Amino acid sequence: LSTGLADGPNHLLQLLKVYCGWEQQHSLRLETLDVEQLTQVALQSAPESILSELPELIADPAQEGMLADLLRAQAPTLNEGEARKAVKELREEGATEFPRATAGADQCPYWRTGS
Repeated sequence: LSTGLADGPNHLLQLLKVYCGWEQQHSLRLETLDVEQLTQVALQSAPESILSELPELIADPAQEGMLADLLRAQAPTLNEGEARKAVKELREEGATEFPRATAGADQCPYWRTGS
């Protein structure tokens, strides 16, 4: 029976994950997005990329659904209505805010590091 010590630190880490449980926390952070930022993305994108057309697409109300889908790919916590609202705010006000998931703790809750 192996204690894990002779198998190296990676095996020991795997044992710690199994025996103490692993904690993953995610939180929502309010993110601001404005047309200026999207214009910079468009300028830095390859000409054949749809991202190069962002300013024109935002200005076109007929593209709202497609842009909402693009936004949801970056912020999956948004539902379709919230994403459409954000696109509309970008078009009409030049900026929007929306919640975006961020990674928090990814550790064993009993593992302490530092002093």
